[in-house]
Amino acid sequence: MFLATRRKEDFIFSLYYMRTFFAEVWYLPGEDRLGMVRGFKSVKQLDPFLDDINLEELLK
Repeated sequence: MFLATRRKEDFIFSLYYMRTFFAEVWYLPGEDRLGMVRGFKSVKQLDPFLDDINLEELLK
């Protein structure tokens, strides 16, 4: 489930909830390529996205 997108420097970061973990996709629009995809379970890693996450979607 898609949760949020944020921009920083040359990257667009997209956050997804995968039921048992979160996935963050790093996209470089200037190069039209993915820079990295990483998975994590720690909610601490959500800090950069907290202003943009709709938590109601997770609770459905």
